[in-house]
Amino acid sequence: MGNGVSNEQANVYSDRLSQGNYLFVVDGDLSEIDRAESILKSQGIEDWGVFNTHVD
Repeated sequence: MGNGVSNEQANVYSDRLSQGNYLFVVDGDLSEIDRAESILKSQGIEDWGVFNTHVD
């Protein structure tokens, strides 16, 4: 929970992890995040999100 992820989404992730699914986290600049997003889309990953965790 935290890091830009809502309580509801954190619960979904927790449930999926307990079912044996994976949680993949990418931390990077905008171009790296864009590249990761492109790869996830091209591989048919069904549920993913981009969360802004940086505080200025």
